[in-house]
Amino acid sequence: MAWTLALWLLCSVALRGAMAAEVTCTRLLLDNAAPVVDLWPCAQIWLDPDHRAGVDALPLQRFRHPDGPYANLGPRSETIWLRVPIRTAQGPDSARRWFTLDFQPLEELTLYVSVAGHIVQQVPMGRFLPFESRQIPTRIQAAELNLPPGQDVDLLLKVRKQADIAVLLPIRLQTPQAVVQGESALQFWQGALFGLGLCLLAYAVVAALALRDGMYVWFGLFVLGATLFSMSYFGLALQHMWPNAPDWNVHATLLAMLVMAIGAMMFNDRALAVHRQAPRRSYLLRILSAMLAVMVILLLLGVVDESQTTIVLTLIEPWPILMLLPLLVHRVWRGERLALWTLVGWFIHAGALFVGMALHRGWAPWSFWIDHAMQVGATLDLIAWTIVLNIRSHELRLAAQAAELERDRLLTASRTDPLTGLFNRRGMVEGLQTLRQREQPGAIAAIFVIDLDGFKPVNDTHGHDVGDKLLVALSERLRGATRNGDLVCRLGGDEFVIATSGLRREDDADRVGDKLLACVAQPFALGEVVCRIGLSMGYALVPAAELDAERFEAALKQADGAMYEAKRAGKGRFCRAREGADRIDA
Repeated sequence: MAWTLALWLLCSVALRGAMAAEVTCTRLLLDNAAPVVDLWPCAQIWLDPDHRAGVDALPLQRFRHPDGPYANLGPRSETIWLRVPIRTAQGPDSARRWFTLDFQPLEELTLYVSVAGHIVQQVPMGRFLPFESRQIPTRIQAAELNLPPGQDVDLLLKVRKQADIAVLLPIRLQTPQAVVQGESALQFWQGALFGLGLCLLAYAVVAALALRDGMYVWFGLFVLGATLFSMSYFGLALQHMWPNAPDWNVHATLLAMLVMAIGAMMFNDRALAVHRQAPRRSYLLRILSAMLAVMVILLLLGVVDESQTTIVLTLIEPWPILMLLPLLVHRVWRGERLALWTLVGWFIHAGALFVGMALHRGWAPWSFWIDHAMQVGATLDLIAWTIVLNIRSHELRLAAQAAELERDRLLTASRTDPLTGLFNRRGMVEGLQTLRQREQPGAIAAIFVIDLDGFKPVNDTHGHDVGDKLLVALSERLRGATRNGDLVCRLGGDEFVIATSGLRREDDADRVGDKLLACVAQPFALGEVVCRIGLSMGYALVPAAELDAERFEAALKQADGAMYEAKRAGKGRFCRAREGADRIDA
């Protein structure tokens, strides 16, 4: 879009230059039927470098038709006198005309109406005139003319521009209805863009506060700059926001451009994570942003003027594009959607900057769309970089989900046995807290320590792979023999621990032991290998409400001693350890 506009701009320059001699005239004939009359084709200029000439002593024979682009005189330090000779039509309708000039930053602007060499009307205009003091309170420079019908009239315009940017003079005579209609349409669309800017700014503020991500802060700064630029450059801010501070309007435009450039650079630095892939470029972007921030302060303090600020912006703004372009192209080549939309935004930004620079250096003709190129570019930038924000937010959510899954995986790995998936010792201790919290008063917990009978011969005869399959199969049977709330743990090797709770009587633990012995009564079919093993178990009883880590370790030692007693008693059985007693009941 922006580069198409730039190409069209080059063609327009060539066409305007070729047609310049054809569109000039000696005296413009007003047509009452035309609601809008373009005055530029008949305009003549004379430059006063000494700023001394008065309207009564102008050398009319030295006025010449301008030979540059349409309505664009380029940067001028001289006082410019513009003369438009017209011949009014007969009838009362010829007198009802408004003179309009749609360019705000002109320090000195005075319109004179001369009839037969006499000044019959003088209208002061210009950027320093408060809004309430204007003859017609509208966004553009406008004045109601009293034109006598059927006579030769000279419109004389005294113009002076101090800042080093082009003097643009899109001058017209319009009927009041045409002015109102054009201004209503423009203000409607400008209001819509202003509303879009406020919505995006609110989104950036809320997202920055909620996510605590500086990327949204810089995006919000870019939105703020783009919105303020549109309001101030086209005179809407002077009309609606600070009507009594006209000298602040041009400063606001330059401040908006500085803020917009800072926001664009820092937003792209954060969104693209340039500091990871190209730390030196990231460092340079931050230096350039800091330089523009210093310019903001100096402009506010009045240390630098508009011309100096414009020069700094012209020198700095191309560099971020040049630095980021190779990086973006490389990442787009790798298929990154975020880099693609960032590149789209930068191309639009670069095209708009090129068109704006061509206009304000006097290289391009004035037209509505060329004059609005920066605003159109900034709006398209906002759309492209809003897409970048959404892509970046989606990537951050995916990264957060992946980090959460990895954390859960590591947590699970730290609590479980990698072979069987049962709890390890740490997982058992953590699970006991949950077990204790859900138990009712008076409940009893039983801690079983299990050692396998006949596991070593299986391992030695058939190998460790078969031994591992046997441990996995046994784990499944132990899960099946216990309740959902019970904890099944593998301490290592062929040693297992089971914590079961909710027992009302001590004899209930014996029934649990019988179920565990019964789960290995049938042989294990492990592919082509069929084998049998037994269990030797010892258990200790603990009040469920007192089952903390310390009490668990004590019960584990008692149950371990009972397990060895069961082995000595002949294996394939379980024994109970009595707390505080020397003997163990088999």
